Amino acid sequence: MIIERLHIDGFGIFFNKGISGFGKGVNILYGKNEAGKSTLLDFIRMTLFGYPRQTIERRPPIYGGSHGGRIWLRNSRNEPVQVYRSGSGRNEPQITINNSEHTGEQMLKRLIDYASDDLYRNIYAITLEELKSLEQLRQSGVEDKIFSVGMGLSGVDFGNFEKSLEEHASGYFKPGGKNQILITLVNEIDEKQKKVAILKGKLDEYNRLTRELDQKKEEQQNVGSERKELRHLEALYSSYGKAYPYFIRYREAKEELEDNKNRTDFPVQLLEDYSELKRKEENLREREEESRNEISTLENSKSNIKIDEGLKPGLPLLDYLQSNIKIYEKALSDQKNLEQEIRHSESVSDEIMKRLGAGFEKEKLLETEGTVELLNKGKAVAGEIDRIGQAMERAQERIREIKTLIEAEKGKIARLEEEAAGLEVRDQETLMAAQLKIADLDTSFSKALNVLKQRTAVPNSYLRWISGIMSLIVAGGGVFLIQISVFAGVVMITVGVGGILAVLFHRGFRRMPEEPADPAVINREKESLKNSIAAYKEFEKKWEEIQNSINELEIRLESEKKSLETNQSLKDETVESWGKVLREFNLPEHLAPGMVPDLITDINKLKESGRNIKNANLKIEDISRTIAEFEEKVSRIRPVDNISSSLQKVHELINELSETARKCDEIEKTEELLKKEREKIQKIESERERINKEKGAILKKVEANDETELYKIFEEQKKAELLEKELKNAESGIKSICGHDNFDETVRFLSGTSPEEISIKLEEYKTRLQQCEESYSSVTTIIGSLSQQIDDLLRPDEMYDLQNQVEALKTRLREETCEWLATKMAIEILSEAKQKYEEEKQPAVITSSGDYFREITASGYTGLKVSLGDKHVSLQDKNGSSKTVSELSRGTREQLLLALRMGLISEYEKNAEPLPVVLDDVMVNFDPERAQNTARALNNFAGSRQVLIFTCHPSTVDLFRTYEHKLLEW
Repeated sequence: MIIERLHIDGFGIFFNKGISGFGKGVNILYGKNEAGKSTLLDFIRMTLFGYPRQTIERRPPIYGGSHGGRIWLRNSRNEPVQVYRSGSGRNEPQITINNSEHTGEQMLKRLIDYASDDLYRNIYAITLEELKSLEQLRQSGVEDKIFSVGMGLSGVDFGNFEKSLEEHASGYFKPGGKNQILITLVNEIDEKQKKVAILKGKLDEYNRLTRELDQKKEEQQNVGSERKELRHLEALYSSYGKAYPYFIRYREAKEELEDNKNRTDFPVQLLEDYSELKRKEENLREREEESRNEISTLENSKSNIKIDEGLKPGLPLLDYLQSNIKIYEKALSDQKNLEQEIRHSESVSDEIMKRLGAGFEKEKLLETEGTVELLNKGKAVAGEIDRIGQAMERAQERIREIKTLIEAEKGKIARLEEEAAGLEVRDQETLMAAQLKIADLDTSFSKALNVLKQRTAVPNSYLRWISGIMSLIVAGGGVFLIQISVFAGVVMITVGVGGILAVLFHRGFRRMPEEPADPAVINREKESLKNSIAAYKEFEKKWEEIQNSINELEIRLESEKKSLETNQSLKDETVESWGKVLREFNLPEHLAPGMVPDLITDINKLKESGRNIKNANLKIEDISRTIAEFEEKVSRIRPVDNISSSLQKVHELINELSETARKCDEIEKTEELLKKEREKIQKIESERERINKEKGAILKKVEANDETELYKIFEEQKKAELLEKELKNAESGIKSICGHDNFDETVRFLSGTSPEEISIKLEEYKTRLQQCEESYSSVTTIIGSLSQQIDDLLRPDEMYDLQNQVEALKTRLREETCEWLATKMAIEILSEAKQKYEEEKQPAVITSSGDYFREITASGYTGLKVSLGDKHVSLQDKNGSSKTVSELSRGTREQLLLALRMGLISEYEKNAEPLPVVLDDVMVNFDPERAQNTARALNNFAGSRQVLIFTCHPSTVDLFRTYEHKLLEW
């Protein structure tokens, strides 16, 4: 959907305002501050999506006019659409599409594929204020798009979903928990099983009945297997009986086809061709008869035509008379009109010279040549003067803007230097001193660490006493152990004595070193100096950036001043060159370039009047010759007195000649038709001969002596085809009854048996199956009786109820355990899916936005990444470092949010009607390089849609000079 033009009846500061010239691609709407760009943006929003509820928010007209207006659009199907909406009353849109009128919001919503006001306000039509954060994206509902569209799960909140799964699983089981469902169920089962065990008294009888029950169940299983086999055999022989009739047809068809296997099959097309040739031959016979009848009719018509032979010599002049009678009559009338036109042209020339006044001579004006060149030069001079004036005005605007920017940058430097005055490191001298101080602190830090290590290595007297006591304990244990094992006791006494001697004869330890400096204090001092150095370097970097910006602005300022001087010189040269042009054409020097078109019009009228007089005289001469020539031709055929006053007789003569010519043509056409009919008869005879040859060729191909034999061959061939069809039908019948895979086996079996044998076997298996069913029923009855005895043995009712409760609890425990396992598995699968998706399959919106952001930052940032859990957007710069949105500068953050909107629009419009994209001065915080990159990205982005850029900055207009765009100024 693109805007082609609009008209505002009354809206804010606009009254009866029309704007046209919009088109696909980039459209720049340039105007100064307070020109109404934001008002125009609101008009587009409210016309497409409705006015706010509050009247004050509807921008009522200030200078009069009916509140509202109309927008002319063209949708993606190239259909013209008009939307009119009033800011008062019910506020319903009036829509015209393909000259069909509609009213109501529903029709408009269908045209724009149900795009919402929030979507358009926060994604498509945005101002600088709406590029501050991600909040506007969330308000528009785009959050789901960014985090879910790529997975086809729009609207799913993965973080809350995963949290709800964790809470659900914890309700079933939690390590160390007490009240969870699974733990509660296990405790209840244990309690009830203990009660059941108390009630079990007669275990011997129970065990005997149980063994007998197991034997009967095994017997039931054996009988069941035999029953299954007999059922299979019964079904198999039943199928054989049903398939046997198909087998008979299959065998008979196959044998009959085998008898005719040596025949030769000819294409049925030969028989069809032969029949077609016979039909053509009959058709030719009918056409020959028609042609002979037509010849007889034409010859009779020719003999009935009668001609006046006296008028035949005049027939060559008939066309001349018919073509020129009107010319002759008109010539008589034109002769009078031309004489009147000569008098009128002379009057026009006199009036033009009187209007031009002094300084102009008719003879010189008539001699003026090259009026087209004069007109082009006049338009070029007028256009050049106007263009130079506009360029000078824009240059002056840019000069004022650049001066404002320079003052702003100088103010930044002043504030930066004030902030730097309080820094510990504030110049190169203090920077060098700080770096030397850090080196000294590194040395002190190393020494302090070494001293601290030596202190740690020195044992204290407490440890010496502990070692002595432990050695005495070991020696005493050896004395006690020697009574049990001499070898083990001796070893322990030796170890204990050795430990005591080592303590007694130790030479002592090194003295404690002096108290060292605290490494933590040294490290804090060093970090403080490093932070000061970093702050100073950050100051230097910002100061250099601002100074570079000032230098670039001053270069641009000088360039604009030179451009202004150059344009002034061009204007003076253009005025001087116009004076030379007037002298070359012998025109008064007071003639302005804008008056040239009117002067050239008068010159052309003077020349035209002269030409008209001359041409009129020439035409009068030609008309006189035409009149004389026509009268001479009439006299040749039949003399007529005073032809100019006897035109009726001339018309009668022409009619008589026309009738004679018609009869001659009719005779000629009849002879031509006779010739064609005779030629048709010759062609028919030739065609019949060719058809007879083709029929003979077909008989020869099928080796038939005559037509009767030909039909007999194809009848036999058709019979064979029917047999093949019968064979296939019989085969299909066998397969449908016995199965496709069992076809060959079924045919082999049926080939060696008879229906009677199949019937006998079937009855045998039915009898055995009935006996087996009776045995199975008997065993089942015994099993039921034994089960009942076991149940009666284990009663009272309390035990029976407890067992049922235990089984119910176990069933519920299995179900609840499955639910807990399924939930835990879902959590694990979701976690792995999120991780894999985040690593391999970023959403299409983020991928597309990353491409736009990479282009805007000239690969300063290589891509975007999104975490599905916390919905966090992170960026990777060209060094591989990761940043969040909050860590970006304002300009870079606005570039990111613009790229996100471009990516979302690209993805959204794959399945929706494109809408006009409106940007209101969104690049004012971009540096020159990224602003140029953004212009290039927007130009590519606008290739298949409409982008409207509102701006009051000439620099923004200059960014798009190298690209195709439409500039609208007001």
